[in-house]
Amino acid sequence: MYIKIKIDNDKCKNPGKCMKCVQVCQAKVFLIKPIIEKKSAYAKGIEIKAVFKDLCNGGMECVEICPEQCISVEF
Repeated sequence: MYIKIKIDNDKCKNPGKCMKCVQVCQAKVFLIKPIIEKKSAYAKGIEIKAVFKDLCNGGMECVEICPEQCISVEF
């Protein structure tokens, strides 16, 4: 089964403080990653990424818990 997970990082206001999707996901699909600009050695912030999409069990807890409705999952 192919699952497509999208995160709208423009809507995700404070990923480092919220982290609800990271915490609720039993499959551990999400990671917090630094946002690095190409010409800088420093991170300009952090974002949530669905790195391990193949582990997703389709539980949809991440979609339900997200207070900003940033996450969408398609089967």
